[in-house]
Amino acid sequence: MIIALNRCLEMYDHHLCAKLFDGYKVLLWLMIPTCHALFITFFTTPIVFSGLYVSWFFNPHLGYFEDNGVRYVNWFHVVNNITLVTVLTTLYGVFVIVYIKKAHGASTTQKQVSFTKVNWMCKVEQNFLTLSSIIYISMRL
Repeated sequence: MIIALNRCLEMYDHHLCAKLFDGYKVLLWLMIPTCHALFITFFTTPIVFSGLYVSWFFNPHLGYFEDNGVRYVNWFHVVNNITLVTVLTTLYGVFVIVYIKKAHGASTTQKQVSFTKVNWMCKVEQNFLTLSSIIYISMRL
């Protein structure tokens, strides 16, 4: 999410992006996901590999016992996934809008080459995230 924010700010206003991300400030931004990962690692329900489904799940008894009481749900993981989808979709939407406005003044050839590169980058990243989300959700059903 931080790199998506950085991309949007870089497209919108280079000077604002420089104020927020230049030099040591990048390390401060990277402390957010580092602290988040450490919190999730040490203070939430751990994930366990299931040999039956050949993947990782929160329920260690998946395939053997039903989890009717929802005992093995990691709510931080649920909130993280919802936040990730919402924020990334919003940021990439803003990115596309800013990009279209910036590209409006460029030459036609420059627009086509630049738009093709940016378009493929966004499509590949978004498709990777969407595919991994669909696989994870289908395995949970």
